[in-house]
Amino acid sequence: MGALQLDNVDDIFDYAVSHTQMKAERMPRSLVILTLNSDEYGSATTLTENGSAVAICSPSEGTYPMDTRGIIQHEAGGHAFGKLAEERVTMNRYISDIEKSEIMKNQRKGWFKNISLSGKMTDVAWSHFIFDPRYSNSVDIFEGAYGKARGAYRCEINSCMNYGIPYFNAISRQDIVRRILEYSGEGFTMEKFYAADSDKWGTTSTSRAAMVDETESYVASGSHHPVRIVKSNKY
Repeated sequence: MGALQLDNVDDIFDYAVSHTQMKAERMPRSLVILTLNSDEYGSATTLTENGSAVAICSPSEGTYPMDTRGIIQHEAGGHAFGKLAEERVTMNRYISDIEKSEIMKNQRKGWFKNISLSGKMTDVAWSHFIFDPRYSNSVDIFEGAYGKARGAYRCEINSCMNYGIPYFNAISRQDIVRRILEYSGEGFTMEKFYAADSDKWGTTSTSRAAMVDETESYVASGSHHPVRIVKSNKY
């Protein structure tokens, strides 16, 4: 499957506004899921600098996490709504200066908090979880994220933004819940997060042990594209 690149996301947002009850002013707090006319595995997410998002998700007939559910969880739930960065590793090299600049730019917006360019406990966004006994058995600092094996760090060994498993790591869950509560107008507090948080996996048709083996093809897949961030004239 070729590159899944959108030439003009505004056309998609215009269509959503004109054909649904979606209001233009709400688009930066929403997302559009675009379904491909193919059941071949393929996915990509495009974000505008304002936060509007289009997640391209194929109706894949592959096994989880390369099926439709797995794609939507990673692309729509993780990248498009959660504004989470990629955690998987595809290259055994250091992250580049250009990539560092991309990450820092997005983190200034409050995005990509699930990865860090520092391996120091005092610097990572999830430092409050590391020594919390409710999370310390899984949360730490693991090198490898944003496609590179060195120079970028993630919160846990595995997560939906890494292998595509039905589980978001602690800092990803926090950011997703934060966004939901802020968008709803309720407002976010850590007390609300802790009260409802769970580290349980979603259900799958395979065991956790088998999942790690099966997702090797997911990690290596050339049809899974990095998040693309563009400017929008309207949204």
